[in-house]
Amino acid sequence: MGDIINPKTPWQEILRNLLTAVAKNDYDFMRPNRRYAHSGFILPSLHSQGMGKVVVLGDCSGSMWDLVNMVMGHVQSILQTCKPEKLIFAPFDTEVHDWVELEPGDEVPKKAYGGGGSSCVSAFERVNQIPEPPAVVIVITDGWLDVPKQAPEYPVIWAMTTEQKMPWGDHVRIEEK
Repeated sequence: MGDIINPKTPWQEILRNLLTAVAKNDYDFMRPNRRYAHSGFILPSLHSQGMGKVVVLGDCSGSMWDLVNMVMGHVQSILQTCKPEKLIFAPFDTEVHDWVELEPGDEVPKKAYGGGGSSCVSAFERVNQIPEPPAVVIVITDGWLDVPKQAPEYPVIWAMTTEQKMPWGDHVRIEEK
């Protein structure tokens, strides 16, 4: 595997409507800090709009193996530009090979495992075990894989390197290299 590729996909624009969680990482005078209200001072509270938990399922099957660095680049781009509360990266082929929890500022792993067949059924089963549903699941794939028959309750974006269409969820075409 070579270097992680820096993709041009505008993830911040794609995920803008999902930026719903409240992140306490910026000061906001519109919501004064109530702890100091009695003192007569108006001080800001920590509050800003941010993205909740994002899960990225990265297809690392045989048909995507040459594009693994591109997958990792998209994960890094989502982490840096959208700054989710937490990003879970799960590379998969017919099974999930890793479950990496990242926060803004973290580095994406340099390696992914896989290279076998293609099915995201076990990956979605793993996501469904998370106690609190994610804000969004992004599946980076060529679309040549088995998918669960039923759509989950949370939003799913299929980031496709081909013109394949999945039976449910939103589709975004991404560059291959």
